[in-house]
Amino acid sequence: AALAGFRRAVQLAPRDADLQFNLANILIQTGDPERAERAYRTSLQLDPGSAEAHLNLAILLLNRFEIAEAEQHLRVATQADPGLPGPWLHLARIAGARFEFDASRRNYERYRELVQDPDEQSRIDEVLLELDSQVDASRAAVARGEIHLLQARVADQATASEMIDRVRRGADFFLLASEYGDLGERGAVDAGFMDPASAGDAFRAEISSLDVGQMTGPIPVGELWFVFMRVE
Repeated sequence: AALAGFRRAVQLAPRDADLQFNLANILIQTGDPERAERAYRTSLQLDPGSAEAHLNLAILLLNRFEIAEAEQHLRVATQADPGLPGPWLHLARIAGARFEFDASRRNYERYRELVQDPDEQSRIDEVLLELDSQVDASRAAVARGEIHLLQARVADQATASEMIDRVRRGADFFLLASEYGDLGERGAVDAGFMDPASAGDAFRAEISSLDVGQMTGPIPVGELWFVFMRVE
């Protein structure tokens, strides 16, 4: 009934950004993310400064592993309303999945400052302790030669395909984290902060299912960070 009512209201006032936003929220609750996304985008066309619409659209995109666009919306949300907690939490998670620990910590700390729930603040305290342990473990692993960082420039699609094939062939490497492209982003999010064995299985399953020729678009030319962790 609520959904039908909002749809009628939107038909009467299609340029009302708040109505589009509320319609999107109801569509999420009723399990229709595709129409919700369209409503959020319409809301943002009408009111580009809506931090909550940027946040909610970003969450939809994160659920589809469309990290790059989601991050853009999250950053716009932090500028539109620096006091809104949610964007800082998701930016912290994205940075952590990329092993950008300093940025992750800053965003978690900002989120903790803004969130009012004592239980959530306690949970973030635990997350920060875990993050510190990840930093220490990663630095120690790099020192032991167990983590190898390789910065590479992808000049064309063939180079991207070669890098993907290299990961497919190398069963002793499991994680590729990238600033660009669905491949790296999905791998980083799926495998980040798992134990090595579980992460290795998850990432190899993900990468084996990918076909560069059938991706929605080419991996953009630019600098990619490859993070290879050896599974002993």
